[in-house]
Amino acid sequence: MKSVYSLKSQTKKTVIPITVLKTALTPSLSLEIFFDKGKISKISILKKKEQKIIPEFLLYFLKEGDPLINLEYLDLKRINPKCIKVYLKLKEVASFGKIITYGELARLTDLHPRFVGYCMKINPFPVIIPCHRVISKRDLGGFNQGIEIKSELLKHEGLIL
Repeated sequence: MKSVYSLKSQTKKTVIPITVLKTALTPSLSLEIFFDKGKISKISILKKKEQKIIPEFLLYFLKEGDPLINLEYLDLKRINPKCIKVYLKLKEVASFGKIITYGELARLTDLHPRFVGYCMKINPFPVIIPCHRVISKRDLGGFNQGIEIKSELLKHEGLIL
């Protein structure tokens, strides 16, 4: 059975009469956004083109800013409260075009760098919670969607060649 879900952004309300929504993210990547009880429950990044762009992701597609989705519309009830603290700080300090190391984010949240890495690994909302912008001091670090996709996202944002 299909339900009507509401995806509210910082600028407007979009009604989505489906449980899975696909949108272009970059010219070569797309997102599958899964909804459960009116909230985003999970996001997957796909290595395929999508023609449609929902308004909340247009700024990101155009390389002008982050997706316009407030965290209150994410289903965070299964997320460790300390990870939510890390996610909030990450959104605050690593906006579009900026990166941060695991160690720097750990210092800002008074948590261990390995715990910060764990939070990035379990992040079910890539791009909205920009875990791809967290790197190690030696290399790109890991990414739960694959290092190739992390690299492509960072290239899209002008952070690596």
